[in-house]
Amino acid sequence: SSGINAEYGELEVVQSTHNTQIQLLEEQRTGLLRKNEEQRQKFSRCRKEYQCKVETITGELDRLGQLKTQHESTISTLREKIESKNGEVRAAKESLEDVLSSNHRNNSAF
Repeated sequence: SSGINAEYGELEVVQSTHNTQIQLLEEQRTGLLRKNEEQRQKFSRCRKEYQCKVETITGELDRLGQLKTQHESTISTLREKIESKNGEVRAAKESLEDVLSSNHRNNSAF
């Protein structure tokens, strides 16, 4: 009878130890699940922030591309105007030279 009681006592100790280990494992599991959820939320926030930054940079690149196109168009227009003015200046200069040359010939005739 005392042998059975001793075995029963040992079984209670073993069961108590196992129950304590189970409780510790459950606490660890709960802690890991909480950390996992925190990491998941952090990752989700980081992904959203990254996506937002990508969209912002993409928008800025598009805007800069449009500005570049506008500036190139303006430069092209200005070059055309300069060429046109240069042509007008050349024509006026040639006309003035013709007039001066004609006057010089007329004055030389006298």
